Amino acid sequence: MLRIGIDIGGTFTDGLAVDDQGNMWTAKVPSTPAPEDGFFAALAALGGKPTFIAHGTTVATNALLQGQGARTALVTNRGFRDILEIGYQNRPDLYDIRVHRAPPLVPRELCFEISGRMGPDGREEEPLDLAEVEALADSLAGVEAVAICLLHSYRNDAHEQAVADLLLRRTRATVVASADVCREFREYPRASTAVVNAMVATTVARYLDRVGDVYVMQSNGGMLAAALARRRPAFMVESGPAAAVMAAADWAKRARASRALALDIGGTTAKVALILDGEPAIAPELEVGPRHAASVQGGGYPLRTPCVDLVEIGAGGGSIAWLDSGGALRVGPRSAGAVPGPACYPQGGSEPTLTDANLVLGRLDPARFLGGRMQLRPDAAAAAFARLGDPQGMALGALAVAVDAMAGALRLATVDKGYDPRDFTLVVLGGAGPLHACAIAGDAGVRRVLIPPRPGLGSAHGLLTTDLKLESVLSWPSGLGAAPLHEVRERLDGLEAGLRRELAAQGIGGAGRVEAQRLLDLRYLGQSFELPVPWQAADQPDDLAARFHALHERRYGFCVPDEPVELVSARVLVIGQVPRTEPARAPAKTGAPFGNREVIVDQPGKPVSVPVYERAALGRGQRVPGPALIHEPDATTYLPPDWDAAVGEWGELVAEHRG
Repeated sequence: MLRIGIDIGGTFTDGLAVDDQGNMWTAKVPSTPAPEDGFFAALAALGGKPTFIAHGTTVATNALLQGQGARTALVTNRGFRDILEIGYQNRPDLYDIRVHRAPPLVPRELCFEISGRMGPDGREEEPLDLAEVEALADSLAGVEAVAICLLHSYRNDAHEQAVADLLLRRTRATVVASADVCREFREYPRASTAVVNAMVATTVARYLDRVGDVYVMQSNGGMLAAALARRRPAFMVESGPAAAVMAAADWAKRARASRALALDIGGTTAKVALILDGEPAIAPELEVGPRHAASVQGGGYPLRTPCVDLVEIGAGGGSIAWLDSGGALRVGPRSAGAVPGPACYPQGGSEPTLTDANLVLGRLDPARFLGGRMQLRPDAAAAAFARLGDPQGMALGALAVAVDAMAGALRLATVDKGYDPRDFTLVVLGGAGPLHACAIAGDAGVRRVLIPPRPGLGSAHGLLTTDLKLESVLSWPSGLGAAPLHEVRERLDGLEAGLRRELAAQGIGGAGRVEAQRLLDLRYLGQSFELPVPWQAADQPDDLAARFHALHERRYGFCVPDEPVELVSARVLVIGQVPRTEPARAPAKTGAPFGNREVIVDQPGKPVSVPVYERAALGRGQRVPGPALIHEPDATTYLPPDWDAAVGEWGELVAEHRG
C-alpha cells in the first residue's frame, strides 16, 4: 500500500509518500499557475502506484480571489434582495473613513426576489408561487450558477428545494440551496456560504475531474471524498492550512504537549492555530476575500462552515520588504510568489524578500537549498536589499519586522483567548518556519519549540494523519431549560445515520472504526455569538449550563451563572478513522558539524562563525547548542545563541531557551 499526500501552496507543491512498512519518499516542486500541473509533477516525482491520495488545494480560494468563479445569481425572499450588500456592517478598520468594503459577490441586478415565506418555527406563512419561479428561470440566460437562500430554510427547506428542482429543470446553471450547505440561522452568512459554494462549484469540479479520484482536505481538518467535495467546495477553502495544523496536532500528541501552537510559515503567509489536548480549535465561521486574514475581520465574505481556527498574516518566505511613504520598513502582505519568486531564485525576481534576507545574513546555504536542486544567488539578494539601504542592516530589519508580526499572531491565538503563551509548545512547520521559529517564540514568550522532521512538507504530512469527517447542524433557537432535548436528540439521530451512510459510501478501503461527537451551541440570553459545548447522552440542562459557564469563563475571563442560557444549534460530527503508518523511531547516534558558516546574528558587518549540522546525521538524545544551523532538504533550522535543541524519540528537534 502506497499512501500519498500532495499539498499545493503559493510557492511550492509538496508531496509525501508512505508505504505500509513506514518507508517515505518526498517531493517539493514549484507551484504553477495551473495547479494541476504542480500536482502531477509532485505525483511523478514520488513514483509508484498509490492506493490512496490525499490532497490539499487552494483552487476554491483562488477562484474567489482572482475573480474566476461562475457568473452567479441569488434568489431570495421578497424584501431581501440587498442581503449581500447590507451584510454585517462591520468594518476591517473602525476609524478609517476611506475604507472600501469588498463588493458583493453577486451584483444587485442578479439578485432576485420571489414570493413565499416560511416562519421561524418552520410553518409556511405564505405559499410559494411556482409560476413566478418559472418566469424567473426564463430570465436567467447567461447565468452559470444560482444560489437560493430563503428565510428559515434551516427549519423547513421545502420552498428552497422546490425552487431548486424547478431551476435545475429549466436552466443549465449549477443550483445550490442554502440549507444543503449551511443549515443554520442568520440569513446573511447562510446566503454568503451558498453563493460562494455556487460560484466555485464548476471550477472545483473541473479541477477534481483533472486530478482524479482523491480525498480532499476540508477546512475543519477532516478528509472528504472528491465526489462530496464537488458538491461542497465551500468546505475546502482552508484546505492547505488545515492540513498543516493537523500535522502539528499529530506531533503535539507524540510529544505529549497538552497545549500547543501550530505555526506554519510558507512562501506567502504565516498561520497560527491553537491545539488543546491534541485537537485543534475549530471555529464555526471563516472569512474569505480581498482582506482574508483572521486577525483583520470585516473586509471579506463570511463562510458559515466549520474550520480550523486560524490567525493568518501576510508574512512568509516570499513576502516583499519595502519602505512606506514615511520611510518605515515594512514586510508583506505582497509576495513574490512562485514566479518569479525571491530575488535570489534563478527566475528573474528583483524585489527583496524574507528568503533573500536570510541569504544575505548567511543563514541559508546557496548551494544546499531544496537539497541542492536550486542554486540561490547571494549577489542578487544583496542587490535587492541595497535598493532599500545597507543590505545587512535592512535584512536584519526585515526579519525583525516579520518576527514581531508573527509573534503578534501567536499572542492573538493565546493571550486574546485567555491563555498564557508560556504554557505552550510551538510546533513549527513550513519551509520558512524553522529559520524564524526561536526568534518568534522568544518574542511571544513561548519557551519550547518543536520542529518535526521534514517541516517544509508539513501540510503533506498532515494530509496523511487525519481522518474522514462529516458534520451536520440543526438550528433550534430556544431557552436551554425549555428546549425539548429529547426531540433534538431524535433529530440528531437521523442526521447521524445519514452521515454514517455518506461516510460508508466514500469507499476508502480498510477504514477503522467510526465514532460520532455531538455538541450544543450555547450562549447567554442577548449575546450575538455562541460557544460549542460537548453533549453527552446523559446530560441534563443543568449539566450543560455548568459546562457552558466554565467554558465561557476560560474563553472570556468571566461567567454569569445566574444569567439564562440559550440553545442556538445542535451539531453532530461523524469521524471515520483512516489507517496510517507509524513513523520510525530515530536511531541513537551522534552527528558532528560538517562545517561552519559566517552568520550575521544581530549586528551588520560582524559575522559569527556558526557550526552547521546535517539533520539526518543527528541521533535520538543528541543535544545541539546554539548558535547553530541545521540543514535538511526542505528547510533550514536556525538556533540563536541563547537557544539549545535536543533530538527526540521520533527525530523531532525540541529547542528551549537557555536560562
